[in-house]
Amino acid sequence: MLKLTHLFRGSSKEEKLVEAAERGDVKKVRALQARGAVVNFIDKYDRTPLHWASGKGHLDIVKELLAHGADIELATKDGRRPLHMASRNGRLKVVKELLAHGAVVDAASENGSTPLHQACKRGDLDVVKELLGHGASINRTTNEGQTTIHFASSYGHLELVRELLAQGVAIEAKTEVDYCHTPLFEAAYYGNLNIVDELIRQGANIHAESNGKDTPLHAASWSGHWQIVDTLMKHGSSLSSINKHGLTPLHWAASNGQAMVVQNLLAHGVQFDAVDNLCATPLHHAAWHKRGEVVKNGDTPLHLASINDHLDIVEEKDPTKDRAHRHPVASIDDQAEVLQLLLNASANRLLRNKARMAKQLAIWQTMTSKRGLTSIKRLQTGNY
Repeated sequence: MLKLTHLFRGSSKEEKLVEAAERGDVKKVRALQARGAVVNFIDKYDRTPLHWASGKGHLDIVKELLAHGADIELATKDGRRPLHMASRNGRLKVVKELLAHGAVVDAASENGSTPLHQACKRGDLDVVKELLGHGASINRTTNEGQTTIHFASSYGHLELVRELLAQGVAIEAKTEVDYCHTPLFEAAYYGNLNIVDELIRQGANIHAESNGKDTPLHAASWSGHWQIVDTLMKHGSSLSSINKHGLTPLHWAASNGQAMVVQNLLAHGVQFDAVDNLCATPLHHAAWHKRGEVVKNGDTPLHLASINDHLDIVEEKDPTKDRAHRHPVASIDDQAEVLQLLLNASANRLLRNKARMAKQLAIWQTMTSKRGLTSIKRLQTGNY
């Protein structure tokens, strides 16, 4: 059927049928069908008239097309059926009509997405209930491991999250192995505070780790959602939790220029000079938000920030001169506020340990160079 319908591409009657179905012109649809227009014609967008009518919510045309033999399961190249289109666009009456005519409720597209997944993206509670009432699988995953509650959590649909939980969705479901994100992780990353609150209230694990050992606190810190950071901390999230790269939430916030989060974390007593697996502190990450040349001459992070245009106004005294007696200079960048916060927290220690910090930075920087392994061994053993 699919191959045969492609033979009709370019037929004026069929193209007009598609246009009429999309516009909702039922009289023209009937007239074109009476003239022999092929009802399962596939247009240049890889859709049939039934796809268009379903997505637009034209119930009378959907009924007309089905009565004239429209294939309810004819899919686009990426596997979307008319039921996908209706569900994604919140067309409840069309969803009911398609289901009544035998549409497969859990039909999956090429990426594993079902009509229920599509409805959860939109957050249409009525469509979701209709699909569930016809046996749609609430815990079925896409090819990337996303379930209904992942979509509801990331798109910010609070009432839908509550309904899914009431219907028994797995609250700790994780996406595919490359990420392993829980619904709470998704809500924290996308800044949906009300959903974070609801998931925690219903028992979500705030310490659940992704494949990279990031927690929801890491996710919120990177994205700059300071209210969620505050909520997670109040419920016991660990400020010192590290991912597989040794990065703390403060590292993530600093590297992404999230000043409010940095301020919040520092106010809660986070260790501001924790080092990651490459011996870099949050201050290093903030200063090197845009990579620059390999640092020489024992530069402190203060000099790094200035050299690489990462500090708005630097106010320091002579003790921070490097071996070439250079002063940090004023520069402008989005990281300015983050750097200032970290400098305020760590200035004295940085001054006392300038040599140690320079060595740490050299180890970190050479990890990404072609001569990384050799250089690191020399630095770590003192043979340099």
